[in-house]
Amino acid sequence: MSRGGCSAGEANTLKALGDVLQFLDQRQEALDRYDQALRIYREVGARLGEANTLKALGDVLQFLDQRQEALDRYDQALRIYREVGARLGEANTLKALGDVLQFLDQRQEALDRYDQALRIYREVGDRLGEANTLKAIGDVLQFLSKVKRP
Repeated sequence: MSRGGCSAGEANTLKALGDVLQFLDQRQEALDRYDQALRIYREVGARLGEANTLKALGDVLQFLDQRQEALDRYDQALRIYREVGARLGEANTLKALGDVLQFLDQRQEALDRYDQALRIYREVGDRLGEANTLKAIGDVLQFLSKVKRP
């Protein structure tokens, strides 16, 4: 469905362009394309596209050390993934939230997000997501055990 001359196809193309630009380390340009795609997804009511783009924006912002903004985008994406029932998107976003929180020294909160992600990865049978999340949990626990030593 198209409103105002824009379509989900156009948004998909902009999102894909953003993905390529991010891969090429052209992150500001990627942010611009993602912002354009996000506006269109919202305009046409494509909730999953909106969530995927918010997650991608969070990834770029995390890389650019804009972690509070990344958390905001991830939180928005997480709400939408839950609304539409996209369990893998939910798990990937919870894992990303855990990564940011760990970097911000909020390790207990990071562990909580990782635990939530791990449960979902196991539910949906994503073994790679499960393995990556177990490693992240191990990293946090290893750090916490070093901090507690006299």
